[in-house]
Amino acid sequence: MSTMFNKQGIKVIAFFIVQVFLLSGISQAADAAVIDMNCLAPVLEIESAQLRTFFLKDSIKRRVQEKDSNTENIGSQFKPVDISLQDWFINGHLGTLYHKLKHSKDVSEFADMLGQRIGLSRDYIELLRYAGLFHDFDPHRPFNTPARVQETLQLLADDFFEKSSLEGISGESLLKKRLNWTEREYYIVKALILRTEFPFSDSHPKYVSSSPVEEYRKILTFMRENEAFTEKDILFVLTFGAYLSEYADKTSVYAFMSSVDDALNVQLEVVKNYVTELNIREGKPVFTIETFNNYQNFLAKIGSEEVFEFDYQLAEEFGIENFYLLRLNEFFKIMPKDYEQKIRTVQCVGKAFEEQIIRNPSNYEEAVRVAEEQAKQFLKTYKSRQMLMSPKTIKHTTISLTNRKNIWLSLQAEQAI
Repeated sequence: MSTMFNKQGIKVIAFFIVQVFLLSGISQAADAAVIDMNCLAPVLEIESAQLRTFFLKDSIKRRVQEKDSNTENIGSQFKPVDISLQDWFINGHLGTLYHKLKHSKDVSEFADMLGQRIGLSRDYIELLRYAGLFHDFDPHRPFNTPARVQETLQLLADDFFEKSSLEGISGESLLKKRLNWTEREYYIVKALILRTEFPFSDSHPKYVSSSPVEEYRKILTFMRENEAFTEKDILFVLTFGAYLSEYADKTSVYAFMSSVDDALNVQLEVVKNYVTELNIREGKPVFTIETFNNYQNFLAKIGSEEVFEFDYQLAEEFGIENFYLLRLNEFFKIMPKDYEQKIRTVQCVGKAFEEQIIRNPSNYEEAVRVAEEQAKQFLKTYKSRQMLMSPKTIKHTTISLTNRKNIWLSLQAEQAI
């Protein structure tokens, strides 16, 4: 008992010494640069060991923990037919700015990684990968402009119904002949891609007599009334359509950064290229500081309740009980360890840059300097906090439908998908 008390006492004393050291370091850094502690707040939260058991089966958890040590090799375990190097596919991604071939491949790889870490079947992972590859396929768009979802879906329809293949061959279907798609694969991928429309809402300037949500509802209704689809397929679309759009499409560019130290440079390049595409399409000035500030609001909403509003509405319409989508804080728990670090850093440096530009619009160099300084302090605090967190033992638990748990994950615990 005495020995145990001594060991525990030493741990407690050591913990408080380190805490004092960290607080002292943060205080000193605050004198040297403007540090937004709101950026650090999510990092300072103690992780819940139960969160991971909510969303992962024990076998999946072990696989995730093994992969965390080498995240660069995650993904691509289940490769569909490789179309990414074929001329017709490359020509469908005309541009050198944001919506280019690399983006579609990144979204596909991210979707693959997500599917594997959650434990989806090979079938569903392949559908996610194809949705990622095809979601910006639009060979007829003007050079260096965003892809158009409606045009992408029309090209897929022309191919599947044998009007003209994606390769441009009349009367043939590449999707059926080479990828072996049936009606089931076509409509599921179509729905997943439609969910990436932005904004995903009940009104849209590009939809004259309908809206993205209404078109999405039509596909789900067709699936519900067609015996080729199961209730699990509908649940898959509603859940992973949202994840494909919100996390894979919007954050893969940051998830696959070579280093978190590149956060500010990557973000500035992404924003400039993306906004330039939009403005080329609309015939507006190429880039302004205001457009960067608008992007920060967009970035801050990723994984928020607001962006999932229509997904919950549709789930209720289709009678899916206990439907739940992971918010960003929860989504971090099932992704590689460096994913949260990268996304948090991107959000932090973007906010710092925005605030400095608002204070002094003419001093771009100073805004970059302050943002980079805050990024360094953020990373220092983040890593220090991670060092304090001892590995947690995750108990074996049975996934049920209690407490906000997604019915999808409960279904997969009952049987292999």
